[in-house]
Amino acid sequence: MNDFIRTTYHRIKNWASHKMALRGYKQYIKGLRSTCPEIRTLTKEQKECIQAYFKKYYGKKIPDYLWHEYYYTRNGIFSEKYIPNYVLLDINRALYNSSITTAFDDKNLYYTIFPDIRQPKAYLKCINGLLYDGMNPETEDEAVLRLKNLGEAIIKPTFCSCNGNGVKHLNIMDGVDRKSNKSIRELMSEYGKNYVVQEAIQQHRGLSALCPSSVNTIRIVTYRRAPKEVVVIYAVMRIGKFGSEVDNTSAGGMTCCIDIETGKLKKYAICSKPAGNFDRNEAGLVFEGYQVPCFDKVVEQAKKMHFRLPHFPMIGWDFTVDSNDDVVFVEMNAPFGLHQPAAGPGYGKYTDEIMERCFGKR
Repeated sequence: MNDFIRTTYHRIKNWASHKMALRGYKQYIKGLRSTCPEIRTLTKEQKECIQAYFKKYYGKKIPDYLWHEYYYTRNGIFSEKYIPNYVLLDINRALYNSSITTAFDDKNLYYTIFPDIRQPKAYLKCINGLLYDGMNPETEDEAVLRLKNLGEAIIKPTFCSCNGNGVKHLNIMDGVDRKSNKSIRELMSEYGKNYVVQEAIQQHRGLSALCPSSVNTIRIVTYRRAPKEVVVIYAVMRIGKFGSEVDNTSAGGMTCCIDIETGKLKKYAICSKPAGNFDRNEAGLVFEGYQVPCFDKVVEQAKKMHFRLPHFPMIGWDFTVDSNDDVVFVEMNAPFGLHQPAAGPGYGKYTDEIMERCFGKR
């Protein structure tokens, strides 16, 4: 009887959680749709195709077509395989153990997991309120003295950060950040118990040409299909808005799909603020055919790193390339949001396989 009550409780809890997520995502997509001048409408045949697909692979029909219409509007490509965000939530629940993914969300752990991988040098790590110079613990007084004349650097939170929130460029001289006019102690207090102070990367000239004010990153999504097989699902170039220090779309940045066979940008970059498709950047550089520097090395690095993380079937990696042509690991995301306006429907050619993996037993 106890097992029955426990199972029933969890079923009700999951049902209520899903209903809340559905309402939240409905408001979110309505906000996205409001940025488009006009939304494409779907035909009766297209709607039937969508419902048939989700009935087959998701086990039930979806309640609306808001996401499909939005993606269709943004890139002009119709597909029944677009993944609404509330379905993505169920996919993530099926693929990831939340108790494990939460621990790996700490960006300070990257230096322990990937000690041999090129990353921005960590000048100071704060983990659960404890300060570290590399792997060595230190007091606040020691850290303040050591960073007194650090110069150019980046500070960012290491837990629950997204969309570039909290990422700040620093220029510390005589114990004060010249950009914010705050002391080192004030910055420490502002960022709380989990943050990192890192080197400011000098990016490759080929990436700087896309936007010189931000470090532009390559988001590459890998999928572990088998014990010895990791494949790339898609890759996009995230390009900052001129004058912005981050490349996130929430800050006006653009996302351009990369041809994973050639490493070249495709024709249009997708922007949310303002909503639109652009074939060149603000300096007039044409995207189509533009070669992403060292892309083959980025792919190789992402696959190599994925094999070290057996708990994660799919990972969204962020890399950049520095002025010495070295691939620099920025962060990993698991689970992650899809870039369907730029990269196309769902998980590309692996969408059916992934949906079957998640919901086939239903």
